[in-house]
Amino acid sequence: MRRAGAPTKPRQAAISDLESQVRRFLPHRERPRSVLPEHPHEPDQGLDHSQAGAVLAELQLRLPARAERIAYVRSCVRSLGEALELEEQSIADIGLAVTEACTNVVLHAYPGDRSEGPLCLHARATRRERGGIELTVCVRDSGRGLQARPERALPVGHPERTGLGVGIRLMRALAKSVSLRSDHSGATEVAMTFLPRERVAAGRVI
Repeated sequence: MRRAGAPTKPRQAAISDLESQVRRFLPHRERPRSVLPEHPHEPDQGLDHSQAGAVLAELQLRLPARAERIAYVRSCVRSLGEALELEEQSIADIGLAVTEACTNVVLHAYPGDRSEGPLCLHARATRRERGGIELTVCVRDSGRGLQARPERALPVGHPERTGLGVGIRLMRALAKSVSLRSDHSGATEVAMTFLPRERVAAGRVI
């Protein structure tokens, strides 16, 4: 039986995979500022990762808001879920919600010649008071905000009519909570909170 919170081979492999993806595919300016604690469970850190509120992992990305970047973001989020030892269904749900949030940025945030503004993601996993993990994922842009669009005047099937609303409904179906806000500059942030299920391995104490 291993100590609760001790690193496992799957966790270490997921961390290494995520770090190798970052080095391989992104230029230095686009690399995450923080991926996971370098040694998240070493005793000399003096941290109790079973304590409520303890930060288990973080992921920060800043990328051009281009469609081809969405798969990379989803891959990073999957590796984060694997590093946290989440159940596969939870990882899939989180990945789908994040994909929808990023797609909304690509389709709606930067019209015209601003089509390559930034897409920012910040994911933070903490230990819940009653056990388990709470994962908050914020997807932010610096675009035109959430101003009203005349969707009813558009034909059925038009991307401006179906894209944003459908994506938000899907995110709300997958996450515990979803909030949207825009500031005076036009930046928009979608914040999603998940309560994912952890994998339970033989002999593991959660």
